[in-house]
Amino acid sequence: MFDKFRTEYLDKNLFRVRVGHVLLAAITVAMLVGLSVWSWVSMQAHENEKHQIFSQESDSAAMTFVQRESFSVLLKIEQWADNQASGREVQIARALLGQRLSVQARSGLHTFEITSEAYQNSLANLDPLLVRIPEIAPADRMPERIQAEPIIAEFSRQTRDLSDTFQELTRAQTQAATEERANAELVQSVLLLLIMLVGGVLAAWVTFDITRGFRRASELIQHRQKNLDTAHQRLLLVQSMDERSREIINEIHSGLDTGRAIKHLRHVLNSLLPGNNLLVETEGAELTKFEMQNPAELGISPRDFEFMKARAKEILTLVLMRDQQQEDVDYALRHDNLTGLANRAAYSAMVDTKANEVNQIGGVLGIFYLDIDRFGDLNSSLGYQMGDQVLVNMGYRISDALRTNEFAARLSSDEFAVLGVYKNENEARSRALAMQNILNADVELDSAVASITVSVGCAVSAAAHADANELPRCAALAMHLAKRSEQRSNFVTYNSDDHAHLMTTWQDEIAVRNALATGEFKVYFQPIVLLDPRVPVGFEALLRWDRPGIGIVAPGDFLPIVNSAGLASAVGADVISQSLEAWTEVLQPAYNQAGLSDPYISINVEAVQLEDKGFADYLLAEILHAKVPTHHVQIEITENALVGGEAVFEQLERLRNTGLRVALDDFGTGYSNLGQTLNLPLDVLKIDKSFLEGLVDDSRKLRMLDDVTKMAKGQDLRVTAEGIESEQVANLIQSINIEYGQGYLFGKAMPRNDVHNWVRNFNK
Repeated sequence: MFDKFRTEYLDKNLFRVRVGHVLLAAITVAMLVGLSVWSWVSMQAHENEKHQIFSQESDSAAMTFVQRESFSVLLKIEQWADNQASGREVQIARALLGQRLSVQARSGLHTFEITSEAYQNSLANLDPLLVRIPEIAPADRMPERIQAEPIIAEFSRQTRDLSDTFQELTRAQTQAATEERANAELVQSVLLLLIMLVGGVLAAWVTFDITRGFRRASELIQHRQKNLDTAHQRLLLVQSMDERSREIINEIHSGLDTGRAIKHLRHVLNSLLPGNNLLVETEGAELTKFEMQNPAELGISPRDFEFMKARAKEILTLVLMRDQQQEDVDYALRHDNLTGLANRAAYSAMVDTKANEVNQIGGVLGIFYLDIDRFGDLNSSLGYQMGDQVLVNMGYRISDALRTNEFAARLSSDEFAVLGVYKNENEARSRALAMQNILNADVELDSAVASITVSVGCAVSAAAHADANELPRCAALAMHLAKRSEQRSNFVTYNSDDHAHLMTTWQDEIAVRNALATGEFKVYFQPIVLLDPRVPVGFEALLRWDRPGIGIVAPGDFLPIVNSAGLASAVGADVISQSLEAWTEVLQPAYNQAGLSDPYISINVEAVQLEDKGFADYLLAEILHAKVPTHHVQIEITENALVGGEAVFEQLERLRNTGLRVALDDFGTGYSNLGQTLNLPLDVLKIDKSFLEGLVDDSRKLRMLDDVTKMAKGQDLRVTAEGIESEQVANLIQSINIEYGQGYLFGKAMPRNDVHNWVRNFNK
C-alpha cells in the first residue's frame, strides 16, 4: 500500500527535487567539508599549542628543580667551608643535581639541554673544585673557598638567571601561538556565516515546495482514509475471529466437551458472519463433513473468509484430536503396553464390578491367577527379548480364549488373571482347567521352540456372595501354593477348610515385609553391668516390632515369620544399622556425660547372616561408616550358627582380628556342650537365663554353674549371666566369679530415648 501511495504521490508532482536545490545543497556541503577540514587543521594546531604549553609547564617545573638543586650545591659548599658539612655531602648534592639535569622533560629534551650555555659553562668550571673537596684539609677549606670565589659567584649568578631566561623564551612562544589561534577562529567564523546563509536559502525554498506538496497530499490522504476505514473493519472482524477462537481453544484445553465446543463455535460464527450456515458432521474422532457459506451482503473478501473458515476447522480438529488423545491415554492407563491386556488397575475395578453383579443377580465369581513356570530361567537362557515374545503370545492366546462374560489382565511380569461369572463352582473350576490346557503349549521363538506351561491358582466365591477384597487374596494364596511345588503346570483351588491357616500366615508374612519397608522394626537396648563394682559397661540390642494397632510385639512372636519369609538377613541388617547409629548418637554421649568409659554394643547375628560370605565385609563397612571403634562392638551368635562349618568360623576369626568380640548366646539351650564350644572363635560366654531359675534353692545347679564358669575362664572367656532379677541371684553368681550380669534387676530393654536417663540415674 505504501509503494502504491508513493507512486501516485510522485506522479502528481506533489514534491519534485529541482536543480537549484541540488546546486545550493552542493555548495553547502562543500563549505561544510571546508569548514570541517579547517576545523581539523585548527584542532591539530591547538593540540600542538596545548602540547607546547604543557611542555613549557613541564620544562618550567624541571628548571625549578634544577635551580633548587643548584642552590643546594652552593649551600653545601658554604657549609663545607665552615666545617659544617663533609666533602661527601657536597658531592652528594652535586650528584642529585646531575640526576635532575638528566631528567627528560615533556618537550622531549633533557633538563640539561634547556639550560643556558652560560650556566652549563659555570657548572663545568665548578666541577673540578667539587672533585678535589674530599682531599682538602679542614684548615684549608676557607682559603680554598676564598680562592674559588669567582667561580662560585659566577655559578650562583647563572643559577639565579635560569628562571628569567626560560620565562622570556616561554612568553615569546605563547604570544605567537595566540596570534595563530585568532587567525584560525576568524576563518572558521567566515565559513560558518556563509554556510548559514546558503543553508537558510535552501531551507526556505524546500519548505515552500513541501508546503505546496502537503496541500496536494492532504487531498489524497482524505481519499485514502475511507478505504482505510473499510480495511480496518475487515481487520477487526478477522481479529475478533482470532480472539474468539483462542477463547474456545483455551476452554477445550480446560476440558470443554465436543458438543459444547461445536455449539460455542456456531454462536461465535453467527455473531460475526450472520447466515454462514455452518454444517458439521463427525464420526468418532474424525471430521467427516465441514461446510460454511460467505454471505455476499457482508462484503467479506475471499481471503478473510478463508481465514475464518480455517480457524473454525482448526477448532473442530483440535477438539476431536483431544478426544482421541484422551481415549489413547485412558486406554494406556488401563492396559498393559506389551500384551494389550488390561492392567492391575483395570483388573481391580473389574473385580468390584463383577462382585456387585454376582451379589445382585446370583452365580459365583471365579478368579484364576496364571503364572508361567520357570519364566525367570527362560529370560536368563534365551534373553528378555524372547521372554517378551512369550508374554505377547500368552496375552494373545488368553484374549482369543476369553468368553463374553470373562475379563483378563496382566498383573505383573509373568502373572495373568482371568475372572468371570459362572453358574457354580464346578463350572468355574472347569473353566480354569480349560484355560490352563489352552495356555500349555509350545511357542515358536526366533531361534528356538519353548515348551510353555502355566500354574494356576483358582478361587471361587460362594453362591450369590462375592467379596471383592477377600477373593483376590484367596486366588493369590492358591497361586502361591501352586508355585511352591516343584511340579510344573500345577493347579490349586483355594479351600477355606484347608488353607485358612495358611492365609493367616501369608498375611503375617506380608505384614512383616511391610514392617521392614516402613520402619516398624525398632531396636531396644538392655544394659549389661559389671557386677563388682556395679558399673554399666554396655548394651545388648534387642529387636521389637512396633505394630500399628497392636503395639510392641516381642521377638518370639514374629521372628519365626521373619525366618520363614526369608527376611532374616534384611531384618538383621536393619538391626545392625540402628544399633551402630544409636551407639554414636545416644549410648556414647550418655556414658561420657556420666563420666563412664565408652560402652560396647552387643548385636545378635543370625546363622543365615554368617553363612553369607560377604557378611564380614558388610559389617566392617557399617562399623566404619558409623565411626564406632571395633573393640566397642560385640556380636552374639547362637549354637545354630555352628552348622555353618568352616565358612562361619573363618568370618568370625576375621572379625575378631579387627578387635570385634564374639559372644555365644543362650548357652545351654542347644545341642552343644561347653567342650564343643572350646574350638569356636569366642570371647564371651552368655549363660541362658534358664540356668538361673531356682538357683537360690538348688545347690546342684549352683555347682554346675560354677563348673561351667571355671571351664570358660580356663579358656580365657568372659562370662555373662542373663536373666538376673533379684539381688540374691546377683550375689550368688558373683560369688562364683561371674563378672557380668544382665536382667530386669538392672534394667529392662528400653527405647533409645530412655538410655540417657537410665545411665544418669544408675546407682543413685
